[in-house]
Amino acid sequence: MTWILNNIKLNKKCNTLELENKSYKEILNSDMYKSLMNKLNENEEKERLKAENRNLRTKNKKLKEELKKAVV
Repeated sequence: MTWILNNIKLNKKCNTLELENKSYKEILNSDMYKSLMNKLNENEEKERLKAENRNLRTKNKKLKEELKKAVV
């Protein structure tokens, strides 16, 4: 009789641990997904800033040339 009770307790504990493990895996997967999306957004933001910087440099160069022409 005690063997059966021990077996039931062990099964219950095993089921509980399996559920906890499953929930931890889901949390980990969602965190990994969030970090991946953040990395992708960082890359897009970096490319956007590079393009904006390039445009501003060319605009600055043109304005400097116009200023030189106006001074002469």
